[in-house]
Amino acid sequence: MRKSLIVTTLFLLCLGITFGYASATTVQITVDQDVGLNPNSPDANYNGSTLKYLWVGNPGQGAKYYESMFGFDLTDIITGIGADETLQVNSITFTAWHNYQTLAGNVEIGLGTSDSWNADTATWNNSFGKHGASLDSVYINSNPSWYRNYDWDVSSVDENELLDGYITFYLFTTPTGTHNWHLFEPEEYGANNEAYLTIDYDIIPSPVPLPASLGLLASAIAGLLLLKRKTTRN
Repeated sequence: MRKSLIVTTLFLLCLGITFGYASATTVQITVDQDVGLNPNSPDANYNGSTLKYLWVGNPGQGAKYYESMFGFDLTDIITGIGADETLQVNSITFTAWHNYQTLAGNVEIGLGTSDSWNADTATWNNSFGKHGASLDSVYINSNPSWYRNYDWDVSSVDENELLDGYITFYLFTTPTGTHNWHLFEPEEYGANNEAYLTIDYDIIPSPVPLPASLGLLASAIAGLLLLKRKTTRN
């Protein structure tokens, strides 16, 4: 009975070596930089040092739509991945603090098409619309929906988007001609209300080739058989 248990344990250990063990981790990453894009002054920069809020949507100005950009530094995650390991993302949630709105509506989130930008130089003309399709949509109702966090599920982002150590998201609204206007908290004024990502991920070691792991199992069984013979002779 005892030898069977040992053999079973060794077999499961070899399976673990073959397929690899996952190391589950959940981290919260605060926004590195953010900026609002203003179509009324398309060449002007409106980083948080000159603007207290991040605009999103249409404040009733015809076809002029505001967007805001958020950048996140993922270096701490990437540097923890060894040469023989891979990153598996289980979920990513984007959270932003909502300050104000003038009419209820959906706020979308999209993945930026480039991570090469700076909040001190980004403008409407050089950054507007540089994102993919909506990853998630959140309906924000009228007051008292102000002054609280809202979450967007961005888990559909491919792991490869994280591997360069930086990721960019946009908050925007779909142009409908309606008055759908929102203000979000920038990192300069956010205190504890700045945007952040919650990332749940596994770091998975590269598996040992199956023949090698079976060899380990065979060696273990052979050792047990040899021990049994010695015990029998005694």
